[in-house]
Amino acid sequence: MGRSKRVTHWMGRIEPVAPLATEPRQRRIANFLAAAVILAFSLLAGSGIFHHAKRQDFLNIYTGARLALEGQFPRLHDPALQLAREQELAGPSRTLVPFVRPHFYALALSPLALLPWDSAFVVWILLQLGFLLALLILAAQLMGSESAVLVAMFTAPILGLLHGQDSYLVALLALLGFRALELGHETRGGLWWSLLLIKFHLALGPAAALIAARRWRAFRAFLLGCVLLGAINLALSGAEGARLYAQMLLNPATEGLYPAPQKLACLQGLAATLPLAPHWTHLAIGLPIVFSLIRGVRNLHWRTCYALIQGGALYLTPHVHLYDWSVLTPAFLSSAGSRNPLRLRGLSLFLLSPLAAAAFLGSIFTQPLVHLAYLAWLAVLAWAMPSPRWRASRAAPES
Repeated sequence: MGRSKRVTHWMGRIEPVAPLATEPRQRRIANFLAAAVILAFSLLAGSGIFHHAKRQDFLNIYTGARLALEGQFPRLHDPALQLAREQELAGPSRTLVPFVRPHFYALALSPLALLPWDSAFVVWILLQLGFLLALLILAAQLMGSESAVLVAMFTAPILGLLHGQDSYLVALLALLGFRALELGHETRGGLWWSLLLIKFHLALGPAAALIAARRWRAFRAFLLGCVLLGAINLALSGAEGARLYAQMLLNPATEGLYPAPQKLACLQGLAATLPLAPHWTHLAIGLPIVFSLIRGVRNLHWRTCYALIQGGALYLTPHVHLYDWSVLTPAFLSSAGSRNPLRLRGLSLFLLSPLAAAAFLGSIFTQPLVHLAYLAWLAVLAWAMPSPRWRASRAAPES
């Protein structure tokens, strides 16, 4: 199904939507200018933390790339070796900022280590800006030029970029998979989403969404991509490297790996901010989310099912930072579209906006408001069941 013919509405109706090329020229120009202004302001306002970013989050990226270039794959996740390399770069007082990505991603990053640390950081930021530009163009092509403004205002990946993270790569992979599935390219969509294994806990939501929507061909492609990446990983690491990797991830004493729980943008973080025993919070909030996900499986509308399953699975996943919300880019963009009901659009716009990020990062007293908005967004999606007319004509191709 070509996107120039029709785009599905969130509440189950099929409405004609003009592609980007047929939007009024003034609207396209205004939206892209607004996106440019928002991004320029955000990057200029946050540029003061680039020095910190180079010595913090990017330091572990560069260390992983350097160890891969040296061929140190079996010892890639040896904390002592990582610390030694980081101290060579940042001084003997440097504490460990662990590199916790898979071996295959370290191999992909290794060309960065051909450059000096300072130059590599500049190239890294330019690369992330390139991913951002691709994200803007793809979002506008798929959902209209208004989506470019929404991408520009989405604070989670901007924070990731400013801190030296690869959040725009995560957002781009999520949107590439979503776009392929929207156009009926099942195999391509599953393969794109398998690349989210660069941060493996972010791949759980897309996998669950494919299962919930019974898009089996896409799920088989996803599994194939995961198996291939896993085989590459094992070939690089060997048994000893795999053991060290698991030991680093599972050891709560690993320096710099486990942040204060209240910094996490998931159920684990909410449990740390409420004056209740954590297990009661997990039961009181987690069970309704699971119920909502089960209800969402019954929803025959692909976009609603995807957003709910992806959003719910991410919220139940431990160790999710605010910049990890970048994987929600397709879900937030879809639910913030102007054709959606006001309650859904309003919640989505809030979660996309700097207001949510400021409330989350500002104080443990305002963090629960962001969690509440997120849970309300999931609840609205859970109850957005399709009309009987939609049940008779399912838009998303299944196999």
